[in-house]
Amino acid sequence: MLQIKRSKFLSMAIAILLVFSMLLSACNLLPASPDGPSSSTPSSPSSPSTPSTPSVVDKTKIELKPAELVYEMTDEDVTKFYDLLKSCKDAALGGQDGDAVMALSDQVDDQYEYMYAQQSIATVLYYCNLNDTEASDLYLECTDTLTEAYDAYMEMAKALYDAEFPAKERFFADWSEQDIAMLLAYTPEVVALQQRNSEIEVAYQDLQDDPDMYTKMVPLYIEMVQNNNRIAQIYGYENYYTYAYELVYGRDYGSDEINTMRTLTSTYLPEAATNAMNKFTETYGKLGPTSQMKLEGFLFESYKNSYTDEIEDYFKTLPQQARLDMLDMFDGNIIITDDENAQEGAFTTAIGEDRHLCFFGPGYSNPMTIIHEVGHYYGANHTELADLPLDLAETQSQGNEWLFMSFMEEKMTPKFYEATVSYKTYNDLVTILLCVIIDEFEERVYTHPDIASLTCDDLDALMEDVCKSYGGIAFLNGIATDVQSYWRMVVVEQPVYYISYGVSAIAAMNIFTVAEEDYQKGVDVYCSLIENVVLDDGFLGNISKAGLDGPFDEDVYKKFAEMMK
Repeated sequence: MLQIKRSKFLSMAIAILLVFSMLLSACNLLPASPDGPSSSTPSSPSSPSTPSTPSVVDKTKIELKPAELVYEMTDEDVTKFYDLLKSCKDAALGGQDGDAVMALSDQVDDQYEYMYAQQSIATVLYYCNLNDTEASDLYLECTDTLTEAYDAYMEMAKALYDAEFPAKERFFADWSEQDIAMLLAYTPEVVALQQRNSEIEVAYQDLQDDPDMYTKMVPLYIEMVQNNNRIAQIYGYENYYTYAYELVYGRDYGSDEINTMRTLTSTYLPEAATNAMNKFTETYGKLGPTSQMKLEGFLFESYKNSYTDEIEDYFKTLPQQARLDMLDMFDGNIIITDDENAQEGAFTTAIGEDRHLCFFGPGYSNPMTIIHEVGHYYGANHTELADLPLDLAETQSQGNEWLFMSFMEEKMTPKFYEATVSYKTYNDLVTILLCVIIDEFEERVYTHPDIASLTCDDLDALMEDVCKSYGGIAFLNGIATDVQSYWRMVVVEQPVYYISYGVSAIAAMNIFTVAEEDYQKGVDVYCSLIENVVLDDGFLGNISKAGLDGPFDEDVYKKFAEMMK
């Protein structure tokens, strides 16, 4: 239970802007289908152990049962939390024995976990209709309630840390030195900043249909950047960019590796992405009109229209545990909405400790997006979302796409498959480019000497300058997307996130190359990245154990370039 205390309360301080443990799929922000495989020669991975497939298959069919979510937290539930918190503090400072104090501490954890789950429900209900003022008010109210409860807990924990009492060693047994440092640095200002950031996110969503959105959102963005930096400074960091790398996203690499990745990306990927786009254009053009329509359906239309059977057949190729975990998503843990007022995109989130939910906004239920979130769901069944390094979590989701892509070779004609893989390869290379560009842009913003003075024109000029290293903004607008529009769509809701999607895309592509040589080995490698994760090994350690190439290896980028020539 002490681990729950530390992960639930301190993770909220660390992931202060995520509000709840949400893994937002980049499908909603990156071009079309977010990933792409590599046909380069795979590395020689070890053979990770995966659970054997029992002879009895319990479940193989998709039975879509939509999730039912009901917000039910009352004022009495909130009062109960504060009563338990007071009882725990009084018991500790009153000298009660460790068992009594820890029993109360566990009850505090459980009640906070309930409130945390209710806040997650309020958030999902808000995302179902962003124009529903009652839903947005509930989201803000519940978020305020949760952050205030968190503030009260932290103030209690600080008081206990400063005191001497019999249960002190047990109470803080699982708190690391870093946890203690963050506790001691914590102030109520953090709560005020995060509450304001929640308001900014709602205001940002309200601007989505405003014709002047691109100028009106800039003051909101600047304020959020300043708030984020202040939070980082409270915890001893110079800026939020560095803070997020180390604490929010759990990355086991830093500026040296990222500078290497930027250099390799700018050197190899603009040409490789251009060649990939040309290859797709050529292969797509060789298809007949009917096949072209089928390809567009596979990439963009709902999986329910024609690809349920293929997804079910894919599940049958996986070990039983993986299959059951994936199918479980469809059994009351999925929301698919075509409401035009709903949040665009797809994400997977935790609803309390024992349930995960996948949300698919309007236009985001195509087969590859479904498979992407299925990968998150499978991973969450084996490691808590809050504990997973984001890079590894995104490898689990993107890796599922590429394994599925390899499986689909037997379901598609050679020409159709070649065109599909070409499109995804193009998309993946563009994705990596955009992720690196956004990361460099955000670093420049968060480390700017005079953030408050930055105007809309200043930010556009900054982005244009970043793009020079990657082919120039005109080139990127032609091959990828309107970059000046693009950065406005990604930097508010997921600050300093996107580099994780880039580095994980490289690992995921390597799963594809392994599967193309030996599909069963690809399955084993993929399942090992879900079921055999060792958190202490981090992202780089876990992909290395699986025998996958890393995102900072020049040979990987050379293979991309050679593959597309």
